Amino acid sequence: MRLSPNFTLAEMERSPTALRLGIDNQAPDDAIKQLTLLCQEVLQPLRDHFGPVTVSSGYRCPALNQHIGGSVRSQHCLGQAADIVITGVTPLDVCRWFVDVQISFDQLIYEGTWTHISISDTPRAKVLTAHFSNGRVRYSRGLVA
Repeated sequence: MRLSPNFTLAEMERSPTALRLGIDNQAPDDAIKQLTLLCQEVLQPLRDHFGPVTVSSGYRCPALNQHIGGSVRSQHCLGQAADIVITGVTPLDVCRWFVDVQISFDQLIYEGTWTHISISDTPRAKVLTAHFSNGRVRYSRGLVA
């Protein structure tokens, strides 16, 4: 099922971890609606500008999210978030692009080696940088290289 010209439901549900553990990571209808909005309004414009976008994590069913240690409030479980990388473009440059073009988003997180982007019905335009240390993560406001 195509969610936008260049994104499919299969790639938004793909998870090597779910496959390995036998977890059914199929998105329910309400999450598919959110994934469609995410792809059409956020990821497709990004792809149109930079070229191919790799989704490393899109939809996560609650069991998968729990297994990988995701937040209990993860927007991935609602189909509202994706972790992405673009070959040849730094995650910091991807974040700067989102801020510069003023695409509506809920959270944009510079994660160092990838970018997290999410949507919601009431977007906060929250821009954060993740800092990893001793197996923990903390967040600071804004983009910090």
